[in-house]
Amino acid sequence: MAKLHVQRISEWNNKARLIELYIDGTKQGEIANGKTLDLELTPGSYDVIAKINTRTSQKLTVTIKANETKTLRLSGFKYGSFIMPLIIGSVLIFLATKAFLHIELKFLLALSIMAFLYPVYYMTLGKNNYLSLTEVNRTSQVKN
Repeated sequence: MAKLHVQRISEWNNKARLIELYIDGTKQGEIANGKTLDLELTPGSYDVIAKINTRTSQKLTVTIKANETKTLRLSGFKYGSFIMPLIIGSVLIFLATKAFLHIELKFLLALSIMAFLYPVYYMTLGKNNYLSLTEVNRTSQVKN
């Protein structure tokens, strides 16, 4: 048998949500934040897609040989784990300087708005790139 090992990276975005994994259009399971999913498959070529509601990853075609384990890494969109803390931090600094120092740092507000537009793209027009599914370069032989 061949094995497919899917690692979901622990991220701030989508932390409470399960990501569904589909192989050749059939749901194979769900992966929680920072967890893994191991599947035993027959040797062959498979189309793998990850989904959260209507947002997906690009289709990844994986070919697995007999007694081989392939590892896939699953994560959110690029820089997604940095955007929300950046938005929250810049808004908090803006509010604190305005309240306590009576200084309006309007560029922080503009930065927050620009940073907010980045995930909005992935939630709308870029919904088929919302998740990232990549093959890790290492493969290993399964011991009998």
